[in-house]
Amino acid sequence: MSGPAPRLLSFSGLDGSGKTTLSEAVADALRSAGVDAVSTRPDYHGIGAVRAYCEQRFGNRYAYDTELDPDFYLSTLAADWLVWIHETLHGDPPAAVICLDRYAPDLIAQAHRHRARVEPIRDLVSSFPPATSFLLDIAPTVAAGRLERRSDSPRNDVEHDAALVAMVEGFAIAERSWPLQRLEAERTVNELVDAVMATVQPLDFELAVK
Repeated sequence: MSGPAPRLLSFSGLDGSGKTTLSEAVADALRSAGVDAVSTRPDYHGIGAVRAYCEQRFGNRYAYDTELDPDFYLSTLAADWLVWIHETLHGDPPAAVICLDRYAPDLIAQAHRHRARVEPIRDLVSSFPPATSFLLDIAPTVAAGRLERRSDSPRNDVEHDAALVAMVEGFAIAERSWPLQRLEAERTVNELVDAVMATVQPLDFELAVK
């Protein structure tokens, strides 16, 4: 990789917390400020293959939650992230600042949620490139309500109430080894963007400005 490594800002949280929306909004705000920024996440080709297999074998693309070994599922998810790191960060980074929809804390939380072994995942992500990481804090009941009202896709089989509760527990575990700055997810997007921008302003973006 030529030039300085990109700065990473990551956004974690429950399904329905608004992390995708916030990641994209922060990237937009940075670009408006003259910073070369992009919002992205892995292509999840491995997870896509697992879901296709589950659809073919069990008639339900989300059957991995009950029918497959959880360590296998987490290994596949982790491999998708390793591919992203190798291809995006060790190649030609798409921007000087990369806003990430999910990152290492989500992998740890998912390991707990799926009852997989947490320690191997925690050990793996300890070698991930560092990021300024934010956690969108939201009650599982509020996240569930948002998922029920989601217009682009119906609430799916792996977004049940118990899974949301387990993810809250998982993020508490992740926070022990990966620093997270909590944001109140029920604030408006503009308020959340302002909070993130206030946090990252002290960072030296000199090399990131176009």
